[in-house]
Amino acid sequence: MHDSIRNDAQAKKKVFKNVLESPFTVKWPAVSNQVGDSILSILVQLLEPIGAYRKANRKSKKEDYPELNKRLVLGINSVTELLEKPAKGWTVFVCKRDIQPTHLCSHLLTMASMAKVKLVPLPQNAQVQLSRALYLPRVSAFALQVTCVSLRVSDKV
Repeated sequence: MHDSIRNDAQAKKKVFKNVLESPFTVKWPAVSNQVGDSILSILVQLLEPIGAYRKANRKSKKEDYPELNKRLVLGINSVTELLEKPAKGWTVFVCKRDIQPTHLCSHLLTMASMAKVKLVPLPQNAQVQLSRALYLPRVSAFALQVTCVSLRVSDKV
């Protein structure tokens, strides 16, 4: 059988590994390439005035951004903070395919579903186009408060 009592004890010893996983599985919404590209083009057109303002006023400390900037939250951390409190009327856009490592944005899916906020994954290379439009080095995630008819992206698609 076994050579010693020690070998028997080692053979029976179970090792438990800590795994951080939720029993609640929520899947990312599927957006077709055609719809994703049209959403991205609308967003780029919508956000370009903010980028133009940033580019023109990068030296000054003025805070009189276009009106849309008041309904815009940029960055993963800022979007996470937004989703921690009631965020009615907001839509979160995530450049999921451009973010490396991917687990940086995985919590947004769960938080958006808990906050009952719409979450839209954007197509590949959306990060580059949005960064150019906003005149920022990188845009991985942002939230937009949809309050008026002219800003309803879902109505235009």
